[in-house]
Amino acid sequence: MNYRWILFLVLVIWQSFAIGQPIIFNESKIQLIGSHVKFLEDESREMNLKEAVSRKDEFKTYEKDVFVHYATPSKFWFYFSIENHTDFDLWIDIANSNLTYVDLYTFDKDFKLIDSLHTGCLSENKTEGKGYTFQSKLIERNCPKTKHFFLNIETQLVYEVPLFVGSVGEIMNNRNYYDFASVFVVGAFVLMILYNLFLYFVTLDRIYIFYSLYLLSAIIIATYLNNFPFIEYFIGKNLAYNYLDTWLWTIFVSTGVFTIRYFNLKKTDPTFYKAILVLNGIFLGFGVANLFLPLYYLASLFQVVAMIFYIVCLAFSYRLLLRGVERALLYCAGWTFMMIGAILYLFVYNGLIPYNALTRNIAYVGSLLEILIFSIALGRRITDLQRRQLELNNTLVQKNAELMEVNEALDSFNYHVSHDIKTVLNNTLALSRMVKKYNQKKAADRVDEIVSKLEKVAINGTETVQSFLSLGRLDTILKEGHTEKINLENELELILTQHNLKGLIAVEVVQNQIEYFNIHPKAFESVYLNFLTNSIKYNNGKPKAWLKFIKTKDGVQFSYRDNGKGIDLEKYGADLFKPFQRAGADEKYEGTGVGLYLVKRIVNNLGGTIEVQSELGKGTELIICFKEIK
Repeated sequence: MNYRWILFLVLVIWQSFAIGQPIIFNESKIQLIGSHVKFLEDESREMNLKEAVSRKDEFKTYEKDVFVHYATPSKFWFYFSIENHTDFDLWIDIANSNLTYVDLYTFDKDFKLIDSLHTGCLSENKTEGKGYTFQSKLIERNCPKTKHFFLNIETQLVYEVPLFVGSVGEIMNNRNYYDFASVFVVGAFVLMILYNLFLYFVTLDRIYIFYSLYLLSAIIIATYLNNFPFIEYFIGKNLAYNYLDTWLWTIFVSTGVFTIRYFNLKKTDPTFYKAILVLNGIFLGFGVANLFLPLYYLASLFQVVAMIFYIVCLAFSYRLLLRGVERALLYCAGWTFMMIGAILYLFVYNGLIPYNALTRNIAYVGSLLEILIFSIALGRRITDLQRRQLELNNTLVQKNAELMEVNEALDSFNYHVSHDIKTVLNNTLALSRMVKKYNQKKAADRVDEIVSKLEKVAINGTETVQSFLSLGRLDTILKEGHTEKINLENELELILTQHNLKGLIAVEVVQNQIEYFNIHPKAFESVYLNFLTNSIKYNNGKPKAWLKFIKTKDGVQFSYRDNGKGIDLEKYGADLFKPFQRAGADEKYEGTGVGLYLVKRIVNNLGGTIEVQSELGKGTELIICFKEIK
């Protein structure tokens, strides 16, 4: 055990000693030198070069390849030494485009200043290299003498300071790996924007506009955070780097608006809708605050709120998926990949995962998978729209046919109503004159006879008007679409009682396998009141009716059979359910021929079918079938 402790102490001492030693380059291969660099935090932000050099022994070691520190008002000084034993000039790439000011000082072995470089994203000075990061020649070829370097860095965001050192070719190739990833992502996003704009012009569905705005903001933000900040050319360096939160909220607001529209959250999930509105309000608050506060006071908290936003969207989308919302499946898949990429990016950005070309661009991978899946989801939306359009067209054809049928019925009804009412009025007028005439002659018997006829005329007129009212009530019932769970036998008993039919017909429910059924009570009443009154009206004996409510293989069946006169189906079957067709009924039976027409409309509206079986002198059976219980 003692030997292990001694070995451990030796390794610690050796590592500390090694970190303080010059970095010796024997080959041009690029290296991240963070573990060989010492740092010192300048909380006052006023430390000058002379003071930094004098305090070089106070610099602390940093054992990771890339220095990372949370956003802070402090500046940081870095110190390292290099010997170049290669045949190539060594270059440095300070690979973070968000470093506002970068000052690099070169000293000889005796700490005599021999060169300096002043650059940064807000600096007017340009580095010698290529791209948005800060590249410059560091030390000449075949320079075995030690050179010391002091680096002063200031940034408004997280202090992420990747220091790549290698030959100019290696530096450029390495930079290209990162830049090519950004260019590829920008190209993919632009293609998706064009694709979604095309879908918008085809469908005029504004969700594609919202998604295109989200993609546009994603291009700007993703490339900015991955050291490809072309946004500065459009809004200027000052706004791009000092007021990041003032415009960074666009990615979250566009994401929120797209999500709200995609799920129609106002209706499907008001809680999710309110959560997005609250979080978007917080992001807007950050934007306003950044106008008055330096970015480094807000940056870390902004990361936390951003992560909460992503988690909320992911959690609620899975809740919608569990609730059976079909379109949530692809949204959840896309958002999961995006979340994984975002979390891994934050881990790399904050120094929790090793820094390399793959991990530093991992957010791109998640975003590309996300937009691919979302685009598939929105592409499927076209299929859904086409399917719904086809269904709508079929519905319109069906409704048009029904409307034509209704219009024909109304035309026929208007004709019959006007004819019948005119007949009623003419007969009433004629009979009234006869009553007056015979009343003057004191012929009481004739007056009673004419009054009796007058009553029949009035009853016929009332039935005509009642038929008109029945059609109006039926349209109201069918438009409401309201249903209730009714007890079939109880509802039937109620019809018999309310309409005083118990003494007029004997009714028996011979079989009831259903017991309860969802239907508008007035629709059920209209159907069976017509059946019962017809059985009473068209019967030469004592009216009886037998009812069955049974389950079938495909759904349910309502059967109504009576002992009435029956119908000649061969002669009148085709006209049985047409309005104002009385199927050969004798003139002595009053009626308008509207009853069975109303029944058929009700049954068809409920998705059912009605069939009639009848023989003259043997009664009639009406069979209603529904495919499934509603």
